[in-house]
Amino acid sequence: MTRKPLLLLSVLALAHCAHAQLAAYGNVTVGRLSGIQKDSQPSYPLVNSIAPIGGGGGVYYDFHNVGPMRLGADLRFSDISTKQGALGYAQGTGGRVYSSLLGARGSFKTRYQALKPYVQASAGLGRTDYGHLIDSSGKPYIKSNFQYQVAAGLDLKIAPILDIRLPELTYGGLDPFGTNGHNYPLMTVSAGIVFHLPSGN
Repeated sequence: MTRKPLLLLSVLALAHCAHAQLAAYGNVTVGRLSGIQKDSQPSYPLVNSIAPIGGGGGVYYDFHNVGPMRLGADLRFSDISTKQGALGYAQGTGGRVYSSLLGARGSFKTRYQALKPYVQASAGLGRTDYGHLIDSSGKPYIKSNFQYQVAAGLDLKIAPILDIRLPELTYGGLDPFGTNGHNYPLMTVSAGIVFHLPSGN
C-alpha cells in the first residue's frame, strides 16, 4: 500500500528536476570603478577612475515560471585588478575589487531556443583599495563595502550542456560601511561559458 505514494512522490520530484535548471559559469571581466576621491589620504593627487580586469564565476538555479519569465537564484564571485591605480603621479600599488554577490535572476524564452536572455539584481560584499589606499608599510589597504548591481546578458546554446555567455553588462556601486564614505559607481562587461544540466526547456 505504501509503494504507490512513494512512486508518485518520486515521479513528481523527477519532473521538478527536469524543469529546473542548475548551471555553473566562468567569466572574463573588464570593469570601471569611478567616483574615486580624496577621502582618506588627501595629500595624494588622484584620478577619478580605474579600469580593473580579471575574472570570476558562479552558479545559478532557475526553478519557477512567472508568465514568460523563469525565476531563479544566482551566487557569483569575481576578482578584478589593475596595475594602474588611482594615484595621479605614479602607478602606486594598482587597484583591486573582489566581490561575493547573491541575487535573483529572470530568464526569458525566445522564438529561437538557442538564445537565452536574462536579467539579474544582486547584492553582497565588495572589497577594494579604491586604487589608492595603502597602509603604513606601503601595501594595499582593503576596505569592505556593500555592493549592488543590476545585470543583463545573453547565453547562446551551442551544445546540450554548454552555452557561450555573450557580453553581460552590469551597473552598480560600492558603498563603504559607515558614515564617512560615498558611492563608487562600478560598471563591468563580461563574457564566458556556462555548463548546465540538460533540460527540456
